[in-house]
Amino acid sequence: MKRFWCLCLLPLLLTGCGSEGFADRMYTRAIGLQGDLQMSVQGFEQQGCTVVQAGSISEALQFEEAAAGGKVFTGHTELLCLDGSSGGDAVEALFYGQGLSPGCKVLCTRPAQFLQKHDAAETVHSLRMAERSGLLPRTELATVLEEWLGTGQTALVPAEGCRELVLLRRDGRKTQLSAQACAGMRWLRPHPAVTSVTLEDGTELGIAHIRLQRSVEGGTLQYTLCIRANADDAQKNALQQELQSDCERAVREMLAAQADVIGLQELCEAHDLPSDPPPEVRVTVEVTE
Repeated sequence: MKRFWCLCLLPLLLTGCGSEGFADRMYTRAIGLQGDLQMSVQGFEQQGCTVVQAGSISEALQFEEAAAGGKVFTGHTELLCLDGSSGGDAVEALFYGQGLSPGCKVLCTRPAQFLQKHDAAETVHSLRMAERSGLLPRTELATVLEEWLGTGQTALVPAEGCRELVLLRRDGRKTQLSAQACAGMRWLRPHPAVTSVTLEDGTELGIAHIRLQRSVEGGTLQYTLCIRANADDAQKNALQQELQSDCERAVREMLAAQADVIGLQELCEAHDLPSDPPPEVRVTVEVTE
């Protein structure tokens, strides 16, 4: 883990100021990658995007610079769009070689089509608001790269619409999670920001406190979700059953995709257990006042 964060600092050290003026640069707000290798770039204050086809990231940036009439600077990029048709090598080349920010948001979509029709600033704002309200687990480029380094080589990425989630493998393959698994996954990632929950009957309950505990019991990986909710006994029971079902569905679909986006490998290593394949995973939800 320490090695990964040291590598995260490397692109920041490579993005210093040079002698060229700001007017000679095109600052990218969003970059899209698909296939071998199509790059879509949307600059600040730009409508739509510029699309080039190349054999490598460096060549694609040269073509983008020719189209823009100046140096393309990627250090302020806020959004990276992927569709699952390109692998992790291109993403890592942008990150380690071109200074793409570790905090850049990642979205699974058709890059060229999406950036032609959408403003990246609005998309990033929607993603951040969804994270803050607990509709999406927090996901940034650093998280994606870290998960790609794990045994599952799969990252959890939001999809177009900012509500759906996709398991995106480093080799480009992807698995769409069901709506129920998406609902469960937001509770199984670190630091869920959920402040309220709406039950199936439309009742909205306030959430006062959330704690996710991870442990190992008899060789089984145990995830215990403890929630304090402002609710009566019937509502607490309904919430507990709903979240139990959602979380179990999320774990089943994740394991079926041979992925790990909830820290299974880290938990196994801490208790000297093999992580490939992972042991049994059990989820328990407890709702109190």
